[in-house]
Amino acid sequence: MPMGGYNECPLPVYQSVIFRHFQQQYGANILAVTGDTWVLQASRRPQTAEEALQLAKEHFIFCQYVLEDQPTLGHYADSLLKQDVWYFWWD
Repeated sequence: MPMGGYNECPLPVYQSVIFRHFQQQYGANILAVTGDTWVLQASRRPQTAEEALQLAKEHFIFCQYVLEDQPTLGHYADSLLKQDVWYFWWD
């Protein structure tokens, strides 16, 4: 998908590596893509708070904007235990 490589948005080659990891670990599949957004749905959620925190860290490293609507990384990790749709967007 020719999306990325601007501002903080990773190049497509890096996106494909992280999405493959998310697919292998959590059964994540792409639901939608636009010029600045990816939406994925995971078929498996993290099972523990520690696993959710690790996933939250991975999401944050990939896209720091995941914390835009969350006060802390811990709050974001808690949300990953409860939801299976992940949004990544870049300005």
